[in-house]
Amino acid sequence: MRCEDLSPVARSVLVQDDGVVDAYLARLNERSAALDDHEDEEYVRSVSAVPYCKNIGISNLLTEFGVHPGPVVLDVMGGAGQIALAARRYGLAPAAIEIITADHDTRHVVQADRHHLPAVALDVTDLSIVAPESVDHVLMAHHVHHLSPSERLRAVGEIVRCLRSDGTLVIYEGPDTSTTAHLSDTVVDELSGVPHRFRHPGREELVSLADYPRLTGQETTSVDSPLVFLAEDVRQARELATEYFIAHYSLRPGTTWEQLSSQLHLAYMRARVADNLHVGALPDGMLTRLFPNPADRQEYLDQACVVVRREGLIVKARKR
Repeated sequence: MRCEDLSPVARSVLVQDDGVVDAYLARLNERSAALDDHEDEEYVRSVSAVPYCKNIGISNLLTEFGVHPGPVVLDVMGGAGQIALAARRYGLAPAAIEIITADHDTRHVVQADRHHLPAVALDVTDLSIVAPESVDHVLMAHHVHHLSPSERLRAVGEIVRCLRSDGTLVIYEGPDTSTTAHLSDTVVDELSGVPHRFRHPGREELVSLADYPRLTGQETTSVDSPLVFLAEDVRQARELATEYFIAHYSLRPGTTWEQLSSQLHLAYMRARVADNLHVGALPDGMLTRLFPNPADRQEYLDQACVVVRREGLIVKARKR
């Protein structure tokens, strides 16, 4: 990936020096080339196979930008563009919003670009090629736990530099006692060969990330962010959920539904909540929450589902 490959929207927030941008992208290209190609292919496949599965959580995130001026949202930990893709395909975002997908893994950014999404390779802890005060809003969601505590603070500092005055920062993560966090340590860490390096941040740490110079008006909101898998019958819904978890979270090949569901039940027990794994008929209202557009619901009417209920914390602040 080079500067000349970027869309006009992605290019619009970067410094106007092609040499500097190309040198930065080359470093990320080299870093990405050393990673495991198979895992990347499986991850990308999972996003395409079930593009709607995070729609409820994505809707909850994107509504945070609906009442603020400025159309450009930089999704700094956007992977292969799951948020932008779902927002465009299912109308989850206010019409004026333009989401730029960014990720440190160039391979993911290339996949986002293939879906014709504005995208650019960026390391959230080093946004040096993003021009100062060039971005209306920044979303830092889902993958905060992949950063060390010091990297989280450094990322916020980089983001604040890039935000316009009155721009918004929205941080989303499952705090360390949440079901989301226990799904990470119980399902991913115990069923995959690539356990997480860092614990999920606690609620206080997440809130404190927005207590940063030039950020004001901090707000917190607890929101649902379930994973939903739809199919013609329960057996197929279980298979779809299992395949997604294997591909998206790098679980060991051959992991069965019985193994996955056992760990899911254990995760809810560790989170000390009611067992929130739902298998069967669609709960009332679920289809409407997944698909705001009635036309998108038609092919899923009367289908069975697996719903892995999760929750997280949105922390929002505005730049002075």
